[in-house]
Amino acid sequence: MLTGAALRAAMAAARSRRMRRDGAEYEVTFVESGPDGVSVSDGHGVAVNREFLLEALDAGGDGQLLLTLDGPITPLAISAESPRSVSLLMPVRL
Repeated sequence: MLTGAALRAAMAAARSRRMRRDGAEYEVTFVESGPDGVSVSDGHGVAVNREFLLEALDAGGDGQLLLTLDGPITPLAISAESPRSVSLLMPVRL
């Protein structure tokens, strides 16, 4: 399990992509599932809205977080050590 602070640091170091859809502009961050769990990647994997991911990390706190990603069309699930905080993020179509 990763900490919220480690995920924020990984997001700051990784590339993001600017998107525009339906008049709204936003950045996407890429995440991928590997043998060590879900991690932030550098431009490949599943794209999620960067702002929404940061909000989900804030909701989970600075403790350890569990990220679950089952595929490119399923939500990214982020849960804290306590079961009271679970966030789901849908992937962004590129």
